[in-house]
Amino acid sequence: MKIAVIILTALLISPVSAQISGKSVEELIYCPCGCGEILANCHCETATEVKKDIQGKILAGSKPEDVLSEYVKIYGANILVRNEEVARSKSDETLYLYLAGIGVTAAIAYAIGKSSRKSEDWKVKKR
Repeated sequence: MKIAVIILTALLISPVSAQISGKSVEELIYCPCGCGEILANCHCETATEVKKDIQGKILAGSKPEDVLSEYVKIYGANILVRNEEVARSKSDETLYLYLAGIGVTAAIAYAIGKSSRKSEDWKVKKR
């Protein structure tokens, strides 16, 4: 039981290593139309075409890093989303996971603590 608690806690606390995939390329660049939206959140015609192009290149075997660098060569470094915005969107997604982990850890700690109590320990001793 204690091993399961340790493993669960370690999984919830450790950051998940994110690899660049086709979808995350869309999260790392702005829409080229100039609207200021992150490509993954934009639904204009340009965004739809660029998303299809990215997915086509990924399916054709291109590495996501290469696709990203290709768009940087075409549109310049200003197309890249700043790290703060990516971190903010990722933290919104993982907030509920952390809250659930805290709740589960608290429930397990309560159950372990309750099972280890003895009724004699809580009685008031008379002198």
